[in-house]
Amino acid sequence: MKAYTIKDLETFERDEYGRLICPSGDYTQIKSFGERCSFGKSCSFGKCCSFGESCSFGERCSFGESSKFENIGDNVDRILKIDRIGSRNGCTYFFKTLSDIYVRCGCFLGTIAEFENKVKETHKDNPQYLLEYTEAIRYAKVVLGVKL
Repeated sequence: MKAYTIKDLETFERDEYGRLICPSGDYTQIKSFGERCSFGKSCSFGKCCSFGESCSFGERCSFGESSKFENIGDNVDRILKIDRIGSRNGCTYFFKTLSDIYVRCGCFLGTIAEFENKVKETHKDNPQYLLEYTEAIRYAKVVLGVKL
């Protein structure tokens, strides 16, 4: 598997919206994807994690000690994907962990509360995107078992 560095990103193609098209590979050496996109100071996704076509956060992945994925009685990790919403018309992923719900949306990765605040700040002037993301958050809370 090819290991990519931040320098490699400069050679990647972009889609019609200017977003990078990243081939499958190992991105563990890259800790930040630009000013507004960071996975945190000591964040690592490890060699068994993938953001590829099937987007898998396998059993060896975690977002830290208190953020391991929660197993429900049916022994299934709680992951929800909502597609074709918001300003990117893309996918938003909600991950139920032992301590919270984490959200992956574009370059954003954080808790559902942080995501909700970011949505309100970013889309305060666009009622359509604000509604789409807000309703996705509400739906994720219902599906992943958070009391409203």
